[in-house]
Amino acid sequence: MHRENSSCVVVPVIGAGFARSQLPFNGLLLFLILSFHAASLERLVTRNLKIIVSQDEFDPRVFSAAAKLLGYLGYKKA
Repeated sequence: MHRENSSCVVVPVIGAGFARSQLPFNGLLLFLILSFHAASLERLVTRNLKIIVSQDEFDPRVFSAAAKLLGYLGYKKA
C-alpha cells in the first residue's frame, strides 16, 4: 500500500504570462490535471488537490470542463 505525500497538495497557476508559456490558461489547467493523473497512476500522490487561480484567470466554463474531465477520470469533488 502506498502512502500519499501529503493530505493536500495546493498548486497555484500563476505567472504563465511572465513565463511566456505557449499554452493558454485552459491548456495549462488541462496539462496540470493530466500530469497529476499520470503521477497518481504510478502511486498515490494525495487525496486532495487544490488548484488556485487568480480572479482575472477564472472562467467558470473552463472549470466546468475540467470538472467533467476529472469526473470522467474517476475523481470526485471534495
